[in-house]
Parts: sequence; structure tokens; C-alpha cells
Amino acid sequence: MSLHCQKTWRRRSLAPAGVDHIVEVAFGANVDTDVELLKMGGSIAAYATDNATPKIPFWQMVFKNIRVFFLGSDDFPTEAKIAATRDLNDALQAGFTGRHGIFSSYEAFAQIVDSMATQHAKWLEQCRELPWRKPIASLHVFLTGHAWRNDHNGFSHQTPGFVANALARRSEIIRIYYPPDWNCLLSVMDHCLRSRNYVNVVTCGKPPELQWLNMDEAVAHCTIHSFFSL
Repeated sequence: MSLHCQKTWRRRSLAPAGVDHIVEVAFGANVDTDVELLKMGGSIAAYATDNATPKIPFWQMVFKNIRVFFLGSDDFPTEAKIAATRDLNDALQAGFTGRHGIFSSYEAFAQIVDSMATQHAKWLEQCRELPWRKPIASLHVFLTGHAWRNDHNGFSHQTPGFVANALARRSEIIRIYYPPDWNCLLSVMDHCLRSRNYVNVVTCGKPPELQWLNMDEAVAHCTIHSFFSL
């Protein structure tokens, strides 16, 4: 099985009915996979691409009624950013009781919501003392643009402060993962998406990296050896 097929199969196992919405940071490289994974009427919100003139699978997108939104994040008005921050804060403080929530951000910029994550972790901790409170899906914080990447914008991206804040919390609530390659990342996310009542912090860069393990080896590595998780 090719690496692409392995990853697609793994994603399908996590969302067999397809996904509703994809936030895309490499539109040109991933549009084919996105279309394959989206359910009927799904949507893509893209604010970055590896290819300035990407090809798109037009008819596959038409047959699935897929909507595509192109967003220039640098041009968002201040009012919209403030409103989005308030919405995230309200959701975290109230406790998200529906499907899994995945919050993706550059590692350096995630510090903006440090206090929100802390409040959510506090809420989860208190809920453990309430026998009538049912377990809820974990919150997953996905950090990209990590501290050891230093290219054209390394100056602004080198600060692992969000993880430092998370390390100050109890491990019964917050877990931290550093998967060494993409297959390990898939195995980690499979584990995280099955969990309840946690804040899972996963750090992994966006650019292509060395692939150390095949899928079976990655699952064994993550399951048996239980690599760095706090």
C-alpha cells in the first residue's frame, strides 16, 4: 500500500462518513485528498497554497457540491478577529459537548488562547468530580510552524510558550505529544480522537519531513512504547 493510500485509509477510519469542513494551508498539494475525504456538500476554507496556480478536480467537486472559500487572513478586520476570539473563549469555557474540536495554529501564535485552554482544562478537572456529568470529546490543539523551524518567518515563529503553559497543568487533564513523523502523527491523532475529557496538544510541522516508520511500525511505536506524552 502506498503512503498516500495508507494516510487516506487512516483518515477514512477516523471519519468513515467523510468530513464536513477542511481548513487548508496547502491547497495545491492537498485538494485531491480533500475532495476525496469531504462528504456531500462539504467545504474547504483555504488561506495558503504551495502552488500559486493549482489544478483542481473540477467534476469531482461539482458532483459533491463542494464549496471553496479563499481567505486572506492578514486582511481580516480587527472586529472579526475579536469576535472569533470571543466565540472560541465562550465555547471553551462552556465546554464543547458535540463532536471533536480541533484548534490548529502556528505554535507561536497559539499563546493568544493560553488562558482559554487553561479555563477549559479547569472545567474538565471540575467535571471529574460530578458523577452525573458524562464524558465529552477531548479538545485537540494542533501546533504547526514549531520552534525549531527557522526560515523566512522564523523570527516570529520561535516561541513554544503554549506548551510551556500546558506543562504547568496536571497530566490527568492535559497531554502533550511530539510525533516524530507523519505516520506517528496519524497514530497519535487516532488515539486523541478516541479520548475523552482531555486537552491534547500535538506539535508537528507542515513541511515534508523524513519518514522514519511505516504505518504498522508507527502504530506499534506509539502504542507499545508510548513515546513522549506528559
